[in-house]
Amino acid sequence: SMIKGQVSPDVTRAIIQRLGTDDAFREKMLGDPAAAMAEHGVEVDPSQVPATRRLPSKKELQEGGEALGKQLE
Repeated sequence: SMIKGQVSPDVTRAIIQRLGTDDAFREKMLGDPAAAMAEHGVEVDPSQVPATRRLPSKKELQEGGEALGKQLE
């Protein structure tokens, strides 16, 4: 897994919410996922980050974020 340690559901929800609303954060997540995740205190193993990255659309994240958040609890 590219994420080191445990990530709380609150942090996961905050990241999903930002990806659903914040274009600059989306660009950062695609360009430098480790730096984007570090903004939320999440440590990422750079060697595990996939070379090809894709994000769901903001609409998908806004609609699916609640369901995803519930799954993480």
